[in-house]
Amino acid sequence: MQKLNEAAQPKRSKFGIRKFLLTVSTLISLVLIFLVGFDFYTKYYRHEEILRLRSENQKLTRQFELANNKLDRFEKELKEIQVRENDLRLAASLPTVWNDESSETDFLEFYDYEEMNVADYRTFSEDVVNKLSNFETELKNTQQEYEQIISTLEQNIQIVRGIPTANPVPRGRLTDKFGRRFDPFTSKIRKHNGIDLAAPKRTPVYATADGVVRFSGRNGGYGKFVRIKHEFGYQTAYGHLYVSKVRRGQKVKKGDLIGLVGNSGRSTGYHLHYEIKHNGTFVNPLDYFYLNSSLENY
Repeated sequence: MQKLNEAAQPKRSKFGIRKFLLTVSTLISLVLIFLVGFDFYTKYYRHEEILRLRSENQKLTRQFELANNKLDRFEKELKEIQVRENDLRLAASLPTVWNDESSETDFLEFYDYEEMNVADYRTFSEDVVNKLSNFETELKNTQQEYEQIISTLEQNIQIVRGIPTANPVPRGRLTDKFGRRFDPFTSKIRKHNGIDLAAPKRTPVYATADGVVRFSGRNGGYGKFVRIKHEFGYQTAYGHLYVSKVRRGQKVKKGDLIGLVGNSGRSTGYHLHYEIKHNGTFVNPLDYFYLNSSLENY
């Protein structure tokens, strides 16, 4: 019996070793399977994460490119506005304020959007903010400049409208100039204080500046006559009218109808006798308008 037990003991020993080896190999296999699975899992999801981040990066790249293009377009439009503003300032007799240097804002640096990292995006964002800030400042300055131009132009318009620079008879023909001339009634040389504009009977006569009618009626050799007082020391007179269309004290605007060409008073034919006084002194009306000009020019 003792011999049988001794014979069976090595077998149990061999069986235990086999079981141990099988267990170890199973554990190793499980570990290897786990490692391979974990590696595959991490690589797969990492790949998915990379694809997601790459897609987001492409979207951001397109957004940055669009933002940059819009900023460049706004910058060009702002420069065009500043060029037009300079033209308006010249028309208003104001000094220009914008030049190539002052109208330039800082361009965004060239960015390789495909290779940008977090620091690059941060720098890009700061550049965009700075550029927008510059735009805001220049737009405010431009708005203030336009307000100054408008104010100056309004003042200039008032000045222009108050100075007799229009042609009173756009269809008229110059027959006598300002200065000394031969008097057809006395056959003597006399001073002619205005000009004569020949035109058909009842041709419209227009006010040459804004003002107030100081006289409307008959005035000796002038016949039917109108005198208008304007700003800045100017007065205008219109003689030999067929009829006056205004009354004393009436306010008139440049281009308003004030009478019709006639032959009243000391006259040899249908024409308008037109005078300008400045600060009480007769001046040559031809220094204030062109004969071929029309009311649309004023």
